[in-house]
Amino acid sequence: MLEKTEGLVLSSIKYAETSVIAKIFTRKFGILSFIVKGARNSKTGKGNLLQPLNFLLLDIYYREQKNLLSLKEINVDNMYPLLFTDFRRRSIAIFLTEIIGKCIHERQENEELFDFCKETFDALNESPTDITYKPLFILFELSKILGFYPNQNVGDYFDLEHGCFSEQPNYLSPGLSIIESGMLRRALQLFENPDVFTRLYPDERRTLLEKMLLYFQLHIPGFSAPNSPTILHQILE
Repeated sequence: MLEKTEGLVLSSIKYAETSVIAKIFTRKFGILSFIVKGARNSKTGKGNLLQPLNFLLLDIYYREQKNLLSLKEINVDNMYPLLFTDFRRRSIAIFLTEIIGKCIHERQENEELFDFCKETFDALNESPTDITYKPLFILFELSKILGFYPNQNVGDYFDLEHGCFSEQPNYLSPGLSIIESGMLRRALQLFENPDVFTRLYPDERRTLLEKMLLYFQLHIPGFSAPNSPTILHQILE
């Protein structure tokens, strides 16, 4: 069945002499894997289109039971020049795609998540834009879309497993210290209201990013720590 959809290239690996296998997050079907024969042939030009971080318009031969699908047509949807010239912005885009690949399984459709990716890329491509808090805010927004956004109830200690604050620390489940919990509450206030008069120091942002990734591991089965935060810490100080 021939289907049309938008797609974000998550990864692309070489296969055989001239082909590639691309993993693409599609708006209509979720993550799909494609084998694109001859993509690395200079005459076709498809190899450049299938680079990670590219948004594409796709005509796909969709079959429910087939693991590796085929593409009839590939065209560029949106171009984001700053993501390929600004290393800081590109690193954040890579971080987002890496998280997406760990949050959802193949053929798990989520149009809201796809639209968020596109909105994030749009924002990263704007200049000037303050991107200091972007990695942390990406995790906040994803937790909201996926249904485990932190509950900001009364309390001084945040329980990572239950996703809420409590008056007393719960030593039976993973949680944040009173200082880390205060940092999280300030970050959530800033996320929800950018005009609020509060800021986080670089070491606080770094700590919260690590804790939020642990939070994702506790709430998404099979989620593993991504590689990109190490780079983010270095470039967003």
